[in-house]
Amino acid sequence: MTAPAIPTLVESRQRRRRLLPPVLLSVLLGQTACVQLAEVDSTPASVYASMIGREFELREEFVARGVKLPPDFDEVNYILIMPPPGIASRYRIVDLGAIPAGRCFRIVGVVTHRSELFPATQYVVSFLNHPMAGSEGRQIRIQDAAAWRLYVKPASRSKPRN
Repeated sequence: MTAPAIPTLVESRQRRRRLLPPVLLSVLLGQTACVQLAEVDSTPASVYASMIGREFELREEFVARGVKLPPDFDEVNYILIMPPPGIASRYRIVDLGAIPAGRCFRIVGVVTHRSELFPATQYVVSFLNHPMAGSEGRQIRIQDAAAWRLYVKPASRSKPRN
């Protein structure tokens, strides 16, 4: 039986160099997941001007999740609506129930989260004709992503307005 080969100094350095980028990337991503991103009211920005005031109708049932932000996590800071099954988040999430298909909402504002790695945009919405229970004094938001456009459609003009 032969003894296992002892790696040379050059082989050892090459192996460390191959492992360094994935390790640094995972550490960087792990650290950014722990950082709370600053929210900026971007409603006046010209980029979002075409979306303000537009009305949409839910094609499918959505879920409402109350988001509790640090440092205290005591109360719901805002409500995020999304297609089921919902989200996993670094914040505390409270299930607020379902929003039935066919409900109409209007985009009334835009909130952006500034980050080099994970920028995010959320539209602030208000429901037409049927206010959402439990939303008094809280913003209702929908995440801007290509996927949500699969679940909503422009509201028909024949529906009564508030």
